[in-house]
Amino acid sequence: CRKLVRLYPDDPDSFLSLGYYCCEAGEVKRAIRYYKYALRKFPNDAYLYTNLGYSYNRLKTDIKQWSNKTE
Repeated sequence: CRKLVRLYPDDPDSFLSLGYYCCEAGEVKRAIRYYKYALRKFPNDAYLYTNLGYSYNRLKTDIKQWSNKTE
């Protein structure tokens, strides 16, 4: 996916794909960084905001699950 971003740096869909892949691979914080970077380049892209929100929600869920395991 990183290659996709290098090939198409002016296409927000390449960042969406990269962020989605990271999130699904369990690298949620990395996905959030990619979405935030992409939003600086494409501030009007609703899909980036949607996926960023999904990633924050997933991060919150992951933290809650981890917290419950340690209690």
